[in-house]
Amino acid sequence: MVYQSPAAGSWDLYVINADGSGKRQLTSDAAIEGLPSWSPDGQWIAYLSDAGGTWGLWLMHADGSERQQLFAYDGGIYKIPKVVEPYFSRDWLDEQISWSK
Repeated sequence: MVYQSPAAGSWDLYVINADGSGKRQLTSDAAIEGLPSWSPDGQWIAYLSDAGGTWGLWLMHADGSERQQLFAYDGGIYKIPKVVEPYFSRDWLDEQISWSK
């Protein structure tokens, strides 16, 4: 499973096995990362991030390597000020990334 947590001081992405073992942190920077979604083949994770000061859709390998921004959102997502924690935003909780061929 992949999930987001502020446990390390900022919102980062983690993976963990279904039985709770093997927890591993994938991101560890000052940026906010969230809404992680596995690719159908399990090789990639798509997620939102404000890395570099601009919200955008990012992609990385399932092991956390080769992080790359696919595109930036013009004006940011929902124009949320950086001081607002995304977890408490209803919109953040109700949104998800989906994959398509």
